[in-house]
Amino acid sequence: VIWLEFQDCTGDTESFLRAQSPGVDELLLDLLSLDYHETIMAPAGEMTERSLSDTMTRFPGQYICVVEGSIPTAASGIHCMIRGRTALSIAQEVCRNAAATIA
Repeated sequence: VIWLEFQDCTGDTESFLRAQSPGVDELLLDLLSLDYHETIMAPAGEMTERSLSDTMTRFPGQYICVVEGSIPTAASGIHCMIRGRTALSIAQEVCRNAAATIA
């Protein structure tokens, strides 16, 4: 799973972390492979980017993309920039090769 966060309040992430049946521990350790989620992953900076690109390269067409928050589209998406890229361009790249997208 690749979980993207754009213009959001992390409410979906908070709900995910508070899951009880199954709990988040079972979800992450036994049921899912959450390879990228900026808010809850340990790495930062370039290492997070490497995790994202490695997952997309290793599992094209096999990963699920979760999109949390809105993606501005006006003015070519410049109203939400992450590491010098628009949320729109990131979403287009990641979602294009996903087996499914949940938004």
